[in-house]
Amino acid sequence: MQPAMIPFHIREKLLQLEPGFEPGWQSVLESVFSEQDSAIQDMLNQQFLKAKEIVWDREDNSFSYSFTTALNILKHCVNNTELQLLADQLNQDLEAMKLSSDAMAVASCLEQGVAAIRQLQMKEDQSGWREKNLLLKTYLIQAAQIVLAMTIVPPTGLRELTEDQIRHFIVDVFLRYQLPVPSIKPQFKEIQELKKHPFFRYSLNRKQELKPVELIRSADYIFVIAPSTDIEQNPYSISRFLRETDRTKGMECCVLVLDLEKSLENDYMERFQSLLQMIPESVAKLSPKAFEQIQQMNEICEQTIFPLLTESVHLEEKSSDVFVQQHLKELENTLTEKLLIPLADQLKENIFSAEESAVLYWNLNRLFTEMYAYYRVFCAQPALKSSQGIKAFEYKFVSLVRLLQKRRAQIFSVATASEWQNAHSESTGPVQGMIQIMNICLPEYRELKIRLNKLRRELSEARNSLFKRMIKSDQYEKDIQQISEEMQLLKRQIFTDIRRLLEATRRNMIHLETESMLSFTETARHFAFPCGENGLSRLPVVIKLPESFLDFDVEVFNAKFNYELNFSEGSKVEKEIQNQSDSMMS
Repeated sequence: MQPAMIPFHIREKLLQLEPGFEPGWQSVLESVFSEQDSAIQDMLNQQFLKAKEIVWDREDNSFSYSFTTALNILKHCVNNTELQLLADQLNQDLEAMKLSSDAMAVASCLEQGVAAIRQLQMKEDQSGWREKNLLLKTYLIQAAQIVLAMTIVPPTGLRELTEDQIRHFIVDVFLRYQLPVPSIKPQFKEIQELKKHPFFRYSLNRKQELKPVELIRSADYIFVIAPSTDIEQNPYSISRFLRETDRTKGMECCVLVLDLEKSLENDYMERFQSLLQMIPESVAKLSPKAFEQIQQMNEICEQTIFPLLTESVHLEEKSSDVFVQQHLKELENTLTEKLLIPLADQLKENIFSAEESAVLYWNLNRLFTEMYAYYRVFCAQPALKSSQGIKAFEYKFVSLVRLLQKRRAQIFSVATASEWQNAHSESTGPVQGMIQIMNICLPEYRELKIRLNKLRRELSEARNSLFKRMIKSDQYEKDIQQISEEMQLLKRQIFTDIRRLLEATRRNMIHLETESMLSFTETARHFAFPCGENGLSRLPVVIKLPESFLDFDVEVFNAKFNYELNFSEGSKVEKEIQNQSDSMMS
């Protein structure tokens, strides 16, 4: 019997639902639940509502939010003193923000608040990082509720921004994109439909050949966002959105707002088209090679990768693991062969200017955000909820995104072939260090293990012989004890060497518990190492290390590391392409 199916559009709607950001969230849930039978309702409650701390009252089909949305309450619920002090300060800042109606002052307060939380250094303590993420989410929700209720005076400018437009951008774009797990709606299908509108078809698409832009849709508006040519700048910054800069060629801005209600009015659309000239000239004009690369990246995602993530899975429980493995292999294969390797090859050739490389980074980050939104919806299918493969792929994909963000300067800001090679060599440090540790210690560990197993067999035989038991039994036990102690010492050394390696290569690896904002239930630590050409041409290697060496299994650890490095789908694709390249050169 097939499990009940949750339609894609419902999974999508509930995953992006954030009660703290949406005044009408209860009506959304009431509408969804009223259309489903009891089995689907129970499934939605277990899978989505409880994870978001939404309480469902079955009797009257009502909903309440149990998450702590006030910093002055949260500060009494966290144990870290620094977090308590920061929560108190942030609460005071938000209270002061209520008294100011100036849009730029609001932007400054919120951006500084988010930066203060993100810059707070925590020890590699999972509880501390969970509390930090909790602080961030609470701050964002309290900020959203204040912004939705307060008066905001727009700055004067050619765009004539309204209070409602500013409020929507702050809540639907800036704050949502700061959430520990961004509740971003996959917008590919909607944007494709929008592009059929005559304005998008004839005006904006033509403009994008000169100035590539991102479209983000909220309930009432479409935000047309220019890429940043500075890889350190947040393209969704509120101050960036508000600012209009006077240049010699006229006023410039980085974000335009299209009012959907007025999109069929000729006068309004003519004026909006004229405002497109305000998109900075710094992102125009891309070289044909850079524009072609962006187009190829977009097409691969839109035509191949996104469709893989919008499939509904109709299968029996017993076959789910087989399907998941096949599907994820196809996904990783496509991602590696069609997107990552070609991009790495182009960047390695240093054919792009610094501004073009920054735009490529912006575009890749945008596509990955959309891809992850689709992946979360895909994973929310009941048939996949218990799959370990789904979770393992998520770890690798999120690790890739975080590593690209962390190492963006080493990947997208290199100017020469020698700089690229240096960055590539540095990126391989964690993997090469791990290989070296294993090459040095593993043969000795295995030799000791062989000797130990041999002695145990001989001891077992001796116990079956009266003569041998009298003569050799004690010696066997002493030898076994000695070798066991040597193995424990060697295991401790391997474990310690790995920990030292992780500390020494921190700049080129990710500690998922503290840097990815994923949630983990187990106590082990997860680390991701860059792989491939400068850490870009394939998914990272993810390793799991227990808290204590007593729980560390050398052989299991080595087997998993070796598989990820040499036998994963990404490694196979990379080897195949390298073999093809070698055969062509010969």
